[in-house]
Amino acid sequence: MTSSPRCIGSNDEYYFRPKAVFRILRKAAFDSNDRKRLYKEAKTFLKLRSQRNKLVKRHSDEAAAELAKA
Repeated sequence: MTSSPRCIGSNDEYYFRPKAVFRILRKAAFDSNDRKRLYKEAKTFLKLRSQRNKLVKRHSDEAAAELAKA
């Protein structure tokens, strides 16, 4: 399954809102099982986000190079 840059941006906008961050951290502060799970999920999310951003940048660079050749 692939995601468009618009979808990636909307995920970022949601998960990095102060209200969402506070809600997630509040849950993690009181429940150690939740804290461990959320830590793993956060690492996975940020790794995937980084890979997607690199992929989008590489594709846009390739498209710009193709346009420059034409």
